[in-house]
Amino acid sequence: FIRTSLEWRMPAWEIDVLRRADGRHSLRQILSHVIKSVPVGLLRKQLYILYQLNVINLAPPRLKQA
Repeated sequence: FIRTSLEWRMPAWEIDVLRRADGRHSLRQILSHVIKSVPVGLLRKQLYILYQLNVINLAPPRLKQA
């Protein structure tokens, strides 16, 4: 039996990023709302960790279906 759960304490800005990450907006667009309040080094580090944990995807946003 393999445990795959993980407890992760997130600051409010990370939760805000994940709430806005609905596939319709790029990460750049989402971060424009929080980037002013978070030091760049911390932002880079935390986003990389979320990427490694497969919590965020760095693929371009989905195109709208016709």
